[in-house]
Amino acid sequence: MSVELEIAGERVVIENWPDHFPDPPGPVDVNGERWAVSIVREAGSTAGPPPPIRPTPSEEPKPEVRGAPGATPVVPPMPGRVIELRVEEGSHVRRGDVLLVLEAMKMRNEIPSPIDGTVQGIRVRAGVNARAKEPMLFVTPD
Repeated sequence: MSVELEIAGERVVIENWPDHFPDPPGPVDVNGERWAVSIVREAGSTAGPPPPIRPTPSEEPKPEVRGAPGATPVVPPMPGRVIELRVEEGSHVRRGDVLLVLEAMKMRNEIPSPIDGTVQGIRVRAGVNARAKEPMLFVTPD
């Protein structure tokens, strides 16, 4: 059986949910963070396989995020939480300057600028989770 859960506003399908667990037994740990969950069901339905998830227009796959032509994306080495953002839009940075601090697997990682340039398109802020392979910001070469 699969179960559709809502965790922090995002719908998640969990495959092979044991039949003897009609509902999640309590908070669920996801990537080291504890989340309260709720089962998403249609009115009048019972614990059973949920209907397939069909994306609404607002949930359609997002187009690839790009910065200005020639901008270098700064992506996290692994998923984690942004602890500190040390730059702002328009900041001039040199290669190796620390742009932000990312906490992943209980370790703090300083994320350096890959090139000399100007920071643009910041897509994260302190306290949010950064997803693997999604640009956190861009640096445009000078």
